[in-house]
Amino acid sequence: MTPQAAGFETMVDDLLALLQTEADMLSLRREQMCELYDTILANNDARMESLLAEMASAQQDQTKLDEQLDTIRGVLARLLELPTAALKLGVLAERLSGDRRRRLREMHGVIVDRAEQLKIQHLNTALVLGEAARLNRMLLDGLFPKAGEVRTYGTDGKQGWRSATGLVDAEM
Repeated sequence: MTPQAAGFETMVDDLLALLQTEADMLSLRREQMCELYDTILANNDARMESLLAEMASAQQDQTKLDEQLDTIRGVLARLLELPTAALKLGVLAERLSGDRRRRLREMHGVIVDRAEQLKIQHLNTALVLGEAARLNRMLLDGLFPKAGEVRTYGTDGKQGWRSATGLVDAEM
């Protein structure tokens, strides 16, 4: 075994470890999305705030993990003399043999499954949130039909709201 081959195998092992972390992260984010769904239905504002903070932290962790995956992908692409964009897990698996090939294919399947589960839960949560916003808009329209601006109160004081407009200010 040449030093280059040993380095390549080490990089593949590092990639497999990162892919396991990615699979765990997808599971965590799905659990958080399920809890967000339940929290919306339960109208639990106290839990909502802490959950959103946890979700923001998980997003930061995901960003760091994505950077690590991009780095190792670039290194592996250079070792295989491929453009980085051309290096996919399927392409890499074809260049491997034995246990590493099996583990890489297995991790690929796990990640695809967990990403699909997260996508479905995300859509369900978005539907519940959209329906809650629609009901709130209907209630406000019922309370203040064809009214001009209505004064509401936010964390920074008085705020205006007009019928037939959104309930949430999307500015960050």
